[in-house]
Amino acid sequence: MIEFRNVTKRFEQGAAVEDVSFEVEQGAFCVLIGTSGSGKSTTLRMVNRLIEPTSGSILLHRQPVSGLRPVELRRRIGYVIQSVGLFPHWTVARNIATVPRLLRWPRARIEARIDELLDLLQLEPNVRDRHPHQLSGGQQQRVGVARALAADPDVLLMDEPFGALDPITRSTLQTELARIHRRTGKTILFVTHDIDEALKLGDHIVVLDRGRIVQSGTPREIVTHPVNDFVRDFAGGDDRGLRLLEIETAADAMREADGTDGEPILGETPLDRALSLMVTRRVDRLNVVGADKRAVGTLHLADFARL
Repeated sequence: MIEFRNVTKRFEQGAAVEDVSFEVEQGAFCVLIGTSGSGKSTTLRMVNRLIEPTSGSILLHRQPVSGLRPVELRRRIGYVIQSVGLFPHWTVARNIATVPRLLRWPRARIEARIDELLDLLQLEPNVRDRHPHQLSGGQQQRVGVARALAADPDVLLMDEPFGALDPITRSTLQTELARIHRRTGKTILFVTHDIDEALKLGDHIVVLDRGRIVQSGTPREIVTHPVNDFVRDFAGGDDRGLRLLEIETAADAMREADGTDGEPILGETPLDRALSLMVTRRVDRLNVVGADKRAVGTLHLADFARL
């Protein structure tokens, strides 16, 4: 768990973060979002002491990070940035092994961990002997995530990691990160300025403006109950209904199964995808099924208006 208690960071030009307090529960995916200059990256970097707060305290597993040696603290926390920061003259395998080597893991354990992470990040085994310049941008970012996970940290900090990628690669990596989070249960603190990315990935969102928290809550709370015009506009303004379709699923909106014929959809299918399928198939209802392919409900076009 990460806890911020009345944290402020001041620079010569003024306060970048002002009296910020919030908690990231164990295993949560928390997204810090805001416009440029809102203090989100500064907030993130104070967790691993790349930036020291002016006042207030930050706790990691109920222990103040100020009492931990920065080097030791950073070895306990995975850190991923937009520019990846891979060592250009090292192979993928050696890049991934950076922290385990510093921790003096046995060689066999390191090699096994590299193989495990290549599989987790869906990278081909032959990538391990390549150098960063031989990889695509998406592959480099996957290696960066693998390196951050190498020593099996409880906490992963991610500072706009997909911001420099093309939309297709970015969407693919967002999906992969969500899968990794479900599989590993890591606590993730993620910075972005993209509301679509925040809604897709986060189970808790903290909205920052000029260094202060203006709203904190679930994706649905942010979209349906914005506290002011800033949050309302950030969440999509008059298009917030479309945002809601991105975060709600067929299982959230379905009604009792009525024996509707047609190709089924999984209950976890986002409603924007379900609506697209209705339009494509020229139907006004879809069967909703569970993982065992058994019908669990029916989704009607009219159900979208009840969200």
